[in-house]
Amino acid sequence: EQLADFNVPGIMPFGQPLFPPLPKRDLGLYFVAGKPIPLPKIADPTPEQLDKYHAQYIQALRDLFDRNKANFGCADATLEIM
Repeated sequence: EQLADFNVPGIMPFGQPLFPPLPKRDLGLYFVAGKPIPLPKIADPTPEQLDKYHAQYIQALRDLFDRNKANFGCADATLEIM
């Protein structure tokens, strides 16, 4: 709470010692891309519409993770979305 009073983010940087935002060199960095999610253009979406498309996005993330996790040695991993 005290950090927030001064607009200081309470984060723990990780990565390279001189520039923490960079990933550590001894860890693999992998990238996978899924198929596009078709979304309509809605000028003023309702909360129900937002929930619907957000749920589609989260499900697509879960599917992408589950399809690819074994390729990277993490077959038993579970995706946690908070």
